[in-house]
Amino acid sequence: MKSFLGSPGILGLPHRGRLESWRKWSFPCDLPGEDDDVLPGWVTVGKRRRSSWFPLASQDPPQAARPAGQTGCTAELTEAHARGEPWWSVGLEATGSAGLLRDALQYAADLVFAQPLPARAGLSLANSRSYAQWLSQPPGPDAGDTAQPQRSRPLP
Repeated sequence: MKSFLGSPGILGLPHRGRLESWRKWSFPCDLPGEDDDVLPGWVTVGKRRRSSWFPLASQDPPQAARPAGQTGCTAELTEAHARGEPWWSVGLEATGSAGLLRDALQYAADLVFAQPLPARAGLSLANSRSYAQWLSQPPGPDAGDTAQPQRSRPLP
């Protein structure tokens, strides 16, 4: 479960995005079965994720998992399926010392986006939104997006 805490602004990149602050809680729960009905207001989402951990200002190479207590940023590429359509998302999540979070985010973003992306990638400020926003207002021409949704391909 996540609670939105606010937005500290925009991350300055070639592909700008909104910064958001969230508090996250995890707890055990049973997964719905294939025969279970989806409750009103809920959306079933399938995800495949790929992520790398970028320690802040370190000479260490990116890692698959974050060491406990270290400041850095996880970059995640996600293929999501919802409402019968495939979507891609790119997310950056900084953790660690509060005063260094923006630096960690910028450091990882500079590495992740060092190579130009294809123009059709659809990364823009108009398409920058949280999963909660995406679920309540799916991206597309009716949502004011400038890029058309890209059909996904399976991740290798």
